[in-house]
Amino acid sequence: MHALPKTCLAVFTATLVAASSWAADEGYPRHYVTVINPFAPGGPTDVVARPLTKILGEALGQQVIVENKAAAGGAIAASHVARAKPDGYTLFLSTGAALIVTPLLQKTDYDGWRDFDYLGMAAYLPSVLVVHPSVQANSVQELLELAKRQPGKLNFASSGQGSSSHVGGEAFKRVAGIDIVHLPYKGAAPAVTDLVAGVTNMALLNLTSVLPHIKSGKLRALAFAGRDRSQLIPDVPTFYESGFPGFELASWYVMATPKNMPANVSRVLQAAWNKVMSNPDYRATIIANGGEIRPYTAEQTTKYVKEENARTRALLLPAGSSK
Repeated sequence: MHALPKTCLAVFTATLVAASSWAADEGYPRHYVTVINPFAPGGPTDVVARPLTKILGEALGQQVIVENKAAAGGAIAASHVARAKPDGYTLFLSTGAALIVTPLLQKTDYDGWRDFDYLGMAAYLPSVLVVHPSVQANSVQELLELAKRQPGKLNFASSGQGSSSHVGGEAFKRVAGIDIVHLPYKGAAPAVTDLVAGVTNMALLNLTSVLPHIKSGKLRALAFAGRDRSQLIPDVPTFYESGFPGFELASWYVMATPKNMPANVSRVLQAAWNKVMSNPDYRATIIANGGEIRPYTAEQTTKYVKEENARTRALLLPAGSSK
């Protein structure tokens, strides 16, 4: 084999270096990744987002930051992600509010479950019915009696139009046959603030949001909306035990991406996501806040969102609606 002339060797070496540099530069991720949060800072989504983004960043080898876009029932955040370039740098930590409920209740420029792909479910946080201590009720049945004596006088706070706390409140009204007024807020944090202050009467919020106030006595828990009692509030009965078999409510959080990401980006993101879901510190954090880890695959998460879309449509829309 003949040796290359020095000039040819220099060109060849420079080409290899350039190609190597180009390949590294084209690797994902090359810079920070943004996770869009459709709710105000300080709410339960932050409880999920903070440890999740830390561990996800470690797995990706890049910083992962959270950007709050709270308004319009999550529609602004969802629209932003749906229109974002599908390059893996914009992710969406969302609940059913933005993905499912808001598109059913108002006109949006995105389809909640068709315009996104999913990495998996980040957390499943069952809710709890809480009242301000001024409300003269120590059980669900006593609350129902009070509401029926004063139709339209009691109100319930929610973390926003179309949120799980809104849908849950409307579902509770329907199954209980009571007339209570909905007061939407821009996130769980301001809703809890007014509830603790006695501005509002009650709420169906996930346990994460209200647990400190239940422990301190600033709020009274009447019923837990999981299938079984929570170990964090073991003295609080479930809705099943309170005369409402089958009544369950939870905020579920999924990590969504714009449609049609490149296969190599999807593989990297999915591998990093799997490391988050198996991380013992992350799992412990979610459980300590009253939540559950459901390690759904991307396909299982897509199926879950589709089924929730159908269930919520049946609850909120009139029969035969074409929306």
